[in-house]
Amino acid sequence: MKVFINLVGLKKQQLSLQLVILVSTFGIIELISTLSEINGINIPKFRTIFLMFGAFWNPIYNGDLEGIYSGQKYLMFISHAFLHGGIIHALMNSVVLLSLGKVIGQKIGDWSVFVLFFLTAIGGAICFTIFSSAIGPMVGASGAVFGFIGIWQYWEFTFRKKRGLTLKPFFSTLLGLILVNFVIFLMLEGGLAWQAHLGGFLVGFGVGPFFSIKNNKLIH
Repeated sequence: MKVFINLVGLKKQQLSLQLVILVSTFGIIELISTLSEINGINIPKFRTIFLMFGAFWNPIYNGDLEGIYSGQKYLMFISHAFLHGGIIHALMNSVVLLSLGKVIGQKIGDWSVFVLFFLTAIGGAICFTIFSSAIGPMVGASGAVFGFIGIWQYWEFTFRKKRGLTLKPFFSTLLGLILVNFVIFLMLEGGLAWQAHLGGFLVGFGVGPFFSIKNNKLIH
């Protein structure tokens, strides 16, 4: 598949401090949560506490339950992205965010990537509350992950459209994303918040025109 990223100097470019701080926050929260679940360690069960205060809860948003603190109904649109269901979940999202964020940052700047993370995380939560009736907690930065993929695919689509190139790679990628989500959905027996993935992707794709691009070089 062709992508239009400028690899010149990519190896020399450092990761943005903003993304490093975000991912480090994921790691610290998940480490505390995991340690608190080890038998024999006499500390509070922090994962439960984090979920209660930071996860996205449909019942709270819908008004079926009252939030623990003032503003939780709105803050959870962001806070859910900093919590994860386990070390593997947090690690996978962190690796993808750092990898894609590094490339995207070269095109739109590090602060724009920072803004993109929050916009797509919120978009994921909005889509989740629209299309999901789940009463359990929703966590994870996967909405932002798919948001990063979304803006990348917006660039792919517009680049090809303007130059009259085939859109087959673009649609092949979309099909691949759908299949991956379907397979993971089955593996997790329905425990995948695909709605958040969809919302993040749509927001990432939708805000593409509003981020200035430093270059639009297509390479193989």
